Amino acid sequence: MFEKPMKLYGLLLVIVFVIFVGVIVGGDGSSLKKDQNSIEAYKDGWKVISYDSNCLTISNVLPEDLPDGTGIAFVTKFQFVTVKLDDNLIYEFNVRSDSKRETVGKMWHFVDLPKDYAGKAIEIELLNSVGMFSKQIPSIQIGNMDDLMREVIKNGLASLGVCVSLMLFGITICLVWFFQREKLVLDERFLCIGIIGISLSAWAAVDSQIFQILWGNQYELTIINSLMILMCLFPVIYLLRQSFPMEDTRITDGVMYSYLIMTCLALIGNLLGVLNIRNMFGFAIGSLVLCSAFVLGFLFFQVFMAKGTRRVRIIKSLVGCTAVVLTMVFDMICYVTNQSVSFIKYTKIVVFIYLVILALDGFRNSMNLLKTAKESEKMHSIAYQDALTCLGNRTAFLEKMGNIKAVDYGGYGIAMFDLNNLKHFNDVYGHSAGDYYIIISSEIIQDMFGAKGTIYRMGGDEFCAILKDCEKDEFIRNAARMKERLEQLKGPYINGEMEIAAGYERFDSEIDIDLNATVNRADALMYQNKMAMKQKAGAEKNT
Repeated sequence: MFEKPMKLYGLLLVIVFVIFVGVIVGGDGSSLKKDQNSIEAYKDGWKVISYDSNCLTISNVLPEDLPDGTGIAFVTKFQFVTVKLDDNLIYEFNVRSDSKRETVGKMWHFVDLPKDYAGKAIEIELLNSVGMFSKQIPSIQIGNMDDLMREVIKNGLASLGVCVSLMLFGITICLVWFFQREKLVLDERFLCIGIIGISLSAWAAVDSQIFQILWGNQYELTIINSLMILMCLFPVIYLLRQSFPMEDTRITDGVMYSYLIMTCLALIGNLLGVLNIRNMFGFAIGSLVLCSAFVLGFLFFQVFMAKGTRRVRIIKSLVGCTAVVLTMVFDMICYVTNQSVSFIKYTKIVVFIYLVILALDGFRNSMNLLKTAKESEKMHSIAYQDALTCLGNRTAFLEKMGNIKAVDYGGYGIAMFDLNNLKHFNDVYGHSAGDYYIIISSEIIQDMFGAKGTIYRMGGDEFCAILKDCEKDEFIRNAARMKERLEQLKGPYINGEMEIAAGYERFDSEIDIDLNATVNRADALMYQNKMAMKQKAGAEKNT
């Protein structure tokens, strides 16, 4: 069912989610020294005191009126923070001296400002661990701590709502694939859509900072954030490979296996403490950029190589992927230039919309396949089934005969049946009565012999049965019961004129070359039975 890389990827996904749940439930971010409270707005009066490639120091004078419960809040990215008031340390966010961790990721900082801090000089020192964020002055807010904390969480919940919707979408798609894929004719592309949704939702959930604010564990959650970026890449390449297969799959396979190996190494490196956030962040972003470039390059190349409807499908995919990449570039620029605290503010929405479009397209293809399958089944029914009795027809009989192997002939027997007086029914009572004769006879034959094999209507008044492991004595007993059933029928057109002549022979290797020879012997025996029945009926009529 699964290809091996999909199985390994599924295992990695489970491991990362187990770690994610463990971090949320159990950790307390003990390798970090920090104080936390809440937030609001503070823009004017800030001055840069000192700046170099590693450290930025800004200062301001606090308002003269500080109500009880006031504080400041701001977001930093890969920066350690020290806050001083008149050179006295009042807040610190840093790595413990005994920790091997060199940096942390994005983080909200909440600094309490008691009333006696009013009018004093406040100084914030930002120690940079990633060069691209060294010139950023954070957007600082001030206000009542409780109100501002609720506001921050409320803003984060809007983003988290998109993440939850994306997660539920991904889980639903995966469940549909696992339990309905055969019924709905869904391939692994549909599963990839669900996995991408789940991975992206986990990445976006950590990016929203809600978990960090509520539970701490900043370092671990930032590591998971980078891991989820990598986890998104494998199913993207797999989806591309399955959607637009090539004769030579070495390139897509190579990229796919590379990302799978990199994700494994990143997970192992973090579990062993070899990789820190700075390494992981650069590794994840670099992989994301390369993956985006490969997807667009692959689709762009395929546009020129493909023709017809395949080319149209590729162009649609290229437009969708281009929209995702452009949105992602915009979000990255806003993040790096400090215009946004979210790395995928709009990207997750655009990807969500694109995944929904892909899922709907997958359902549409599924419905088309089901429709085609029903039409094919209908055509097969027309070709192999008798319309009046719903038994197999002569074509189905010949196909069955051709499928029986010579070594198995010994277990088979052939029964031939013929309806006496069918022409009389059609001529005297009409074709509807003749059809009734055919239908009721087919049902009786099926009841008597269907358990031993398959019944076929050969045409007109002739039926044939291919029986397995049926001895001649057993056939004779069932034929007698068949006659009794016919005699028990009541109706205005019956009058004892419904009779079924029958003949049965088992394959005999000393007489028969093949089963066709057995058919001929059974047919001859049936004809003898038919003549005997007619002679008996004629004699009774004369008396």
